[in-house]
Amino acid sequence: PFSVGDGFSWAFNKFGKNVGPLILATLVFGLILGVVSSLFQFIAAALGDTSSISDGDSFAVTSSYGVGSYLVMALGYIVLAVLSGYVAASYWNGILQIADGQHVTLGSFFQPRNVTNVIIASILVGIITGIGSILCVLPGLIAALFLYFTTIAVVDRNASATEGMGLSFNLVKDNFGQTLLVWLLAIVIVLVGAILCGVGLLVA
Repeated sequence: PFSVGDGFSWAFNKFGKNVGPLILATLVFGLILGVVSSLFQFIAAALGDTSSISDGDSFAVTSSYGVGSYLVMALGYIVLAVLSGYVAASYWNGILQIADGQHVTLGSFFQPRNVTNVIIASILVGIITGIGSILCVLPGLIAALFLYFTTIAVVDRNASATEGMGLSFNLVKDNFGQTLLVWLLAIVIVLVGAILCGVGLLVA
């Protein structure tokens, strides 16, 4: 039997005991992803057409993407997908070490496990939820819920992408009510964290 309240209490307790490595790892990964994303956006904008308009009192700059810009953005999405897979495989490995009662350091979050399958799983889940969202949003939310544990399953069980999706689906199917509560509470916690000047996101 699983208690949602006990689960969140356990998680908060583990966070308190590992606050240093968790926050540092989150900051480092966030910084890396942010810098890489900004770099590709900057290059794409630089390759676009820029024009300025001024009437003496005000000044405006407009820019439009060209073919080169879109190619850079496409490359950026691929690089970010691979990098995000590395981050997820590394981060969840550290989280799972905490769950197993092991002592963790910052280095524990830079030991990726099953990276290739994590990347494939992330892409597949993104495609499925994206298509579902296009179909009146609700199918996308349902897909996101049933595939919620995919990455964790792929890392923890060293599973393939499709096996991880199957494990997540069955886990949610067999524990739908509790999983729905966990999912909704996680969303609320992230939203509250964002409201608290963004600092609360580190805790979330």
